[in-house]
Amino acid sequence: SKWIPMGDFIASNTDECTATLMYAVNLKQSGSVSFEYIYPDSSIVFEFFVQNDQCQPTVEESRWMKTTEKGWEIHTVELSRGNNVLYWRTTAFSVWSKAPKPVLVRNIGITGVAYTSECFPCKAGTYTAKPGSSFCQPCPADSYSGKGATSCHQCEPTMYSVPGTDLS
Repeated sequence: SKWIPMGDFIASNTDECTATLMYAVNLKQSGSVSFEYIYPDSSIVFEFFVQNDQCQPTVEESRWMKTTEKGWEIHTVELSRGNNVLYWRTTAFSVWSKAPKPVLVRNIGITGVAYTSECFPCKAGTYTAKPGSSFCQPCPADSYSGKGATSCHQCEPTMYSVPGTDLS
């Protein structure tokens, strides 16, 4: 069994198998995961849990999800720095051959990931005049730079270079 994409949400299985949606993320700092869900039918068991990279569970009290009464509900769990593996798992049980309603999940958001707070230096042959800029410019012809440069250096009068030349 599997989770099925349905536009702006994903739907769980409704057969008598277990379906697991899994996502691994490495956090540079403590963060959290939040998502919206609809869990209308208690003939499906719905659990959400987080494990570290040694397969040890982290927050135990929020493992078993509660059925929703009125539409979408938000669930948030704190995450530790380092590797976190997130699991959304459903198991359906048919009751009097009635097909259960699926669990729906949407708007999964994770905070604490590297690209939200880390800067990277410009590679050699490029530069940026503004620290924290989101892009680097190639050095013009007859100039060069090293890694992390904020400007390019002119070549000696008897030397030349093509655009984007590094120090090597």
